[in-house]
Amino acid sequence: MTKLTEQDYKDLDKVEKLAGLGLTMKQIGGVFGLSVHNFESRIKKIPELREAYEMGKSKAIAYMATTLFERAKTDNTCLLFYLKCVAGWNDRQVVDHNHKVSGSVAITPETKTAEKLTSLDDTQLENHARKLALVSGTDVIDVTAESK
Repeated sequence: MTKLTEQDYKDLDKVEKLAGLGLTMKQIGGVFGLSVHNFESRIKKIPELREAYEMGKSKAIAYMATTLFERAKTDNTCLLFYLKCVAGWNDRQVVDHNHKVSGSVAITPETKTAEKLTSLDDTQLENHARKLALVSGTDVIDVTAESK
């Protein structure tokens, strides 16, 4: 392996800073006039370059994580974000649409009566109420007349 020059070390510092800012390998390669393929090839061949790239990413992530952690102590939005990312929390609701219904639906006489009553007009309802009053011995109240 060849000895690194002063310029090489400056370039390593620059790679570390750019990686820390979140630039991709393609973008960092572009800064140095390299294609992404050439930059990736150099990262594989030059351990110092790979270390500079990884160190930049790691330092940035550590800084952001620390900042987020501190803000999460006083900011609920940051707290929820932190818990979702780090602790695996989620606020999604899962609905199972594959649930099988067993048994049968019972239609009782009350259900049939209610269905019949809702289909009657006012005159038919009043006649029905009179018949019920005769059977039960109660008075019929004409609610349709009161509401008019």
